[in-house]
Parts: sequence; C-alpha cells; structure tokens
Amino acid sequence: SIIIYIVFGIGCIFSKLYVPEYFYYFKRINIVIGLFLAYNISTTLIIKNICKVNRHLSQSSYFIYLSHALICTSILKLQFIILKPSNDISIVLIYISTVIITTITLLILNHILIKKTPTIYRLLTGKK
Repeated sequence: SIIIYIVFGIGCIFSKLYVPEYFYYFKRINIVIGLFLAYNISTTLIIKNICKVNRHLSQSSYFIYLSHALICTSILKLQFIILKPSNDISIVLIYISTVIITTITLLILNHILIKKTPTIYRLLTGKK
C-alpha cells in the first residue's frame, strides 16, 4: 500500500498542475489509501513489539479526531498569512507544521480538559 499511496500522491500533484478537474478525486482516494497505510504500519509495529501503545495518545485520539478540523484550518490560514510561502517546498513545510501544531495543541487541550473540567470533557467526547 506504500507504493499505491506514493503513486496516488504523485497523481495528486500532476492532476493539480495539469488536469485540475481530477484533483478532487485523486485527493480523496489518496486520503483513503493513506488511512489504510497508517493502519497497516501501526498494526505491524504493535504486533512486532517495535512500538507500544501510549495510553494518553490512545485516549486522546477521539478528541483530536472530533476537533482537529476546527483548529487545523485556522492554523493553516494563519501560517499562510504570516509566512507568505513562495514555492512548493514552503507550502509543504507549512502543511506539515500545521499538522504538528494542531496535534500538540489538541493533546494539551485534551489533557487540560481531563484534569480541570472532566464533566465537559465527557460531554464533548460522548462518554457518560
């Protein structure tokens, strides 16, 4: 699935440049393939005891899933306004840093909600 992911990633780049009407489809397919790839890699690492499951990260995953879109788009727009990227490399670096900043911010927010306002945390995540 790594090769398929890379091929569709390259397809995304070329479709954006040469046939923009197909970019949406390449991007959606690449996201699904990426999810399968991430699942396969993480399963393999856990089964072979290369990595251990971090309890805090696994408990935070649903909260991050629920709220990442709210924060990620704002951080991405803010970085584009402040940094004004001029080439493709800087755009990729902004995207990568947005994911990292969003994840760290939501992990901190998740920890604060659990410690300071557990009732609100349970309400937001649907726990009883």
